[in-house]
Amino acid sequence: MTHWKGVLDFFITQRMRQDLPDVVPHLSSTDPAERREAATRVAEAAQRGIDVTAAASPLPALLSDADPDTRGQAGRALTYHLARVGDWPRVREILAATDVRLRLAASEALIRAEPADASLVQPLGVLLQDGDAEVRKTAAIAVATLPRKGIDATSLLARMIELLADADAAVRRSAAFAFSMWSKRGLRDYCSPALPALRSIAEHDDNEAVRQFAAQVVAAAEGAP
Repeated sequence: MTHWKGVLDFFITQRMRQDLPDVVPHLSSTDPAERREAATRVAEAAQRGIDVTAAASPLPALLSDADPDTRGQAGRALTYHLARVGDWPRVREILAATDVRLRLAASEALIRAEPADASLVQPLGVLLQDGDAEVRKTAAIAVATLPRKGIDATSLLARMIELLADADAAVRRSAAFAFSMWSKRGLRDYCSPALPALRSIAEHDDNEAVRQFAAQVVAAAEGAP
């Protein structure tokens, strides 16, 4: 089953790559629905690691599109592309956008985007305190991936610990999941400062997933030699 899934995934990616030249002109369409569909398809292609340089010119204009979904998909696609080519100043600009759709799109893309850059730590730290819960949740997962990409995120531990007490359960779940990820990678320096908070929520949080993630980290720490 895994083999056939991989084969299917390969052919889907190849088809997306072949279709991209036909999709790009629709980014500049006068039809809002066509622009939205094209931006979505480009974002999906970029997420799969396809080079979307051909779309790099029309995408920025869509960051101010009247349709919020189009703006979000364009922001996601452009962030993938900019990360791929290493244009970190422009990535940071999208992360700092006043439009919540763009902040969310950029932080979401940075969860999977490769490579990463140390200059992303500060703006992602700002998003951990964003007024929008969905942005905080997504930024927490993006931060969780930084060590795997070779980026030191220890300066953000205090803010990540604060998220364990966030009023929004989904945000707490993402923060607890982040510490669980770090624990599984053996990153004790990341997990140790959070253990008091994790022990507390493992017992008292009203969200089961939060309790489970926290308990995993605590159990691993207590069982470590």
